[in-house]
Amino acid sequence: MKKNDVENTRDFNLSDANVQEESHERIKVRQMNDRQAIVRVHGSLIYVKDDFDVARGELLIHLHLERKDGRWTVVKSDEYTLPEYKEWIKKTISSKIKGGATSS
Repeated sequence: MKKNDVENTRDFNLSDANVQEESHERIKVRQMNDRQAIVRVHGSLIYVKDDFDVARGELLIHLHLERKDGRWTVVKSDEYTLPEYKEWIKKTISSKIKGGATSS
């Protein structure tokens, strides 16, 4: 991810870039079994240009992990674009409504 960020922002004259991994929600881990887990990161990206103009973005990524030889390794990642994220939210809300879940 960092390599892509550097390549994609090379022409913006950035003086600083920050990733705030838990700005939208805490990092969540869902362990599927003893050897597989999924980590969800929902945070923010903040870029500061040389003229002090600030640009912000949102980060939503699922990291799929496997345990081998006592160590967890990332085997796949799913980074969502904003349109994909909005579609995921619609599906999540729709499934909760159909399932009879209520919000407080």
